Amino acid sequence: MTTSPCTHSQGAQMLLDAIQSEHIPHGLRKLVEHIDAFGYTRTADDKMPRANAWRPYRLAVQDVIFACTVMRHSKERNAIEIDVFLTAEPRYRTANDPAPEGETPRDTVPPGQSPYPYEPLAAARALTLMVLSEAFRCGAALRLRFTEHVERTDDERASGQKRGHVPFAILQLARDCRVAPLPDVESGVLQPAQAVRLYAALTGFPERLRERIDKLVGDGLLTLERACYLVQHGVWTLPELEGLITGCPFPDLILDGEVQPESRHLYNFAQVHARTALLGGVLDRALLARDPQFAGHVPAELPAPKGRSDGAKSMVDSANPGLDVEDDERDLDVRYDPVRGARTYRLGAAELPMPLPAWQPWTERTKDDRWRDVEQGEMLVVLLRPRDESGLLQFLKADIVVAAGAVKAGVRTALVVPLDFDDLKATEQEAFLAQAKASGVLLLVCPETTRTLDGYAREKLSRSRVLPE
Repeated sequence: MTTSPCTHSQGAQMLLDAIQSEHIPHGLRKLVEHIDAFGYTRTADDKMPRANAWRPYRLAVQDVIFACTVMRHSKERNAIEIDVFLTAEPRYRTANDPAPEGETPRDTVPPGQSPYPYEPLAAARALTLMVLSEAFRCGAALRLRFTEHVERTDDERASGQKRGHVPFAILQLARDCRVAPLPDVESGVLQPAQAVRLYAALTGFPERLRERIDKLVGDGLLTLERACYLVQHGVWTLPELEGLITGCPFPDLILDGEVQPESRHLYNFAQVHARTALLGGVLDRALLARDPQFAGHVPAELPAPKGRSDGAKSMVDSANPGLDVEDDERDLDVRYDPVRGARTYRLGAAELPMPLPAWQPWTERTKDDRWRDVEQGEMLVVLLRPRDESGLLQFLKADIVVAAGAVKAGVRTALVVPLDFDDLKATEQEAFLAQAKASGVLLLVCPETTRTLDGYAREKLSRSRVLPE
């Protein structure tokens, strides 16, 4: 996977800590004022306020609060107004830090890890993406306006200053992501041109995908901020978006979500291409997840998992040990090959061998060399063929021939089809499996049917339609 180009220096962190130490107490007081005025109690009769009302938010991972903000949509200024913008750099407690009352100062940093468990400016990055996504959702021009309560001193507010500073964390993000020109800190406004560039840089489009998006933008078929929003809002992942833009001749029909079922042929076109992207997404998640297949590679020096019953522990120790780690994903480079209609995968340099997903068919799985783990430096090509029963009968034989061509070129190749494969007669299934085996192609059956994928596609198309408040 391609990562964002953002970096962070130790000097910038020290300056950021100094700035935060001055404005955090005032920001927290304003946050409490807004929470008290908010009056949301989470009861059945309560309603969330509209976008033009002040709304307090907090970003947290379990019980660790990363950031807090208070914002509203200002129609008069065509901007998102921000009254509180607070971010933190969570870290482990060390022996030099004051301990809670009744406890002895101690070092809580896990062996071999940094006191800071998250990337520098991770909270600022998440909060900036949140407010930029909110600006797009509300129909504002991606303009952020900070009030006098953001990184201004009491003396400045007393003198009548009505504008805040552009937060230093945002300035540092913009500098590290090479956004030019940099925001004017004193103006208290992040202008749309700067915001769009920062939004795209933080989203982290791979270079090849960014080039295709820029072409669509130049043709007037897509806006850069919409592409960012579709990723940040969870409508499409980056590999799915790449598959749609590079593999679909008219990706704008899918990405703007404006095609309605009444336009039967256009809607079917959009649904079929969305189905392909979603099938690739199911495969991506199966390969990225390290935990289910990590067992065979757990080093002996790792401690036994905690919080398990004796029976579970014995099963873990003997059969299929795993680690309970949230969002534990492999370093996997995922690309889309529009010529073959396939995903290509390469493991990161520090990754252990990657098992293939435990999908059907199960016959001779342990004896077949096609099921072996994917090693470092080895490319895996997986053709995506989301065909229904009739489509499989008509085209799967030719699909296997296409996959066999890649095998002959020395590329490890698989072909994935939906669960509709199980609707075929047993003799038809056996014939396709025999053809794939003879060609050196691994035939995988995804646990999702085309009907299920089409349901997901309808939901994605609906979520792509952004209706500003």
